[in-house]
Amino acid sequence: MAVLVLTFAWTAGAVPRAWDGTSGNWTNATKWGGTVPQAGDFVTLPLGSYTVTLDIATFDLASYTQNGGTLMFTNWDTCLRATEVTINSGKLDHATCDTNAAPGITNRVYVIATNVTVAGNGQINVDRRGFPSATNGNLYGQGPGGAYGAAGGWAGGAGHGGSGGGAYPGAIYDATNEPALPGSGGGVRQANSSGAGGGVVRIDASGRVTVNGTVTANGGDSPPSCYGGGGSGGSIWISCQTFAGDTGRISVKGGKGDNYNGGSGGGGRIAVNYNPAAQLAAGLTVGVQFGAGSETQVSKPPAGSSGTLYLPDAQILPSRWLSGAVVYFD
Repeated sequence: MAVLVLTFAWTAGAVPRAWDGTSGNWTNATKWGGTVPQAGDFVTLPLGSYTVTLDIATFDLASYTQNGGTLMFTNWDTCLRATEVTINSGKLDHATCDTNAAPGITNRVYVIATNVTVAGNGQINVDRRGFPSATNGNLYGQGPGGAYGAAGGWAGGAGHGGSGGGAYPGAIYDATNEPALPGSGGGVRQANSSGAGGGVVRIDASGRVTVNGTVTANGGDSPPSCYGGGGSGGSIWISCQTFAGDTGRISVKGGKGDNYNGGSGGGGRIAVNYNPAAQLAAGLTVGVQFGAGSETQVSKPPAGSSGTLYLPDAQILPSRWLSGAVVYFD
């Protein structure tokens, strides 16, 4: 397994940089007390409810510690780069996949680091941030697994790692071991709305990734009485030497369809590419729960299929599931 080894340059003038606790763009120097974080700096986001918009790659930081707020990624190549990334509270998120000039695969959460920790109150949450739902008279959900709906039939749930449910289900797509695509939108029977797909999370760590909080890219539910299908789960791809966590949850579940009118979305794709030899030598007990199923339907349209979980071997195979998944090994 190829592992990216990062070398972060140390800057002699590196200093702590603390955000001011109000919303704004990362590149706004006034929010940092006069200077945007530079290479080697120690960066902190404080407690509070605010949004920091990140639309370019950061310099190679010594550390990034988030204690509150939302770090909102826009653009596909935007990247948070730091030796140590710690999410104590607050969340990482990305803009929906049709908010930039070119529609489609335009946004994701992308982190390159040595070590990444998502603490118990920390989140990476890109639920419903993938391809949009069907709306405005278009009966097809967007994306490669976008579903369809037609008058007199059950609207389809979107597909991704698993196929969607309903009469016109969305298809399966994306790589099992290196998933990189958002979930797709559900179909609708009429000119209403459906569930959007889950977003994209990419973590590339040369050391350890620890998840005791939540990392989710779940598909969206169809709004009630909208005759729509559920969106499919998105993708979470983690590369690291070792993987740890006791209370964490990682989920790419498909969303519910409108009862009696729409099928649920298929699950997305999760891959955790750790180094089996390093994981074994570390002797880590991993209690992270995984979920890549399709939300339970109480209506008559059939549910979508479970998505996938890829692991290089069975060392961290879950004993408890948030929901089922088809498991793949090297």
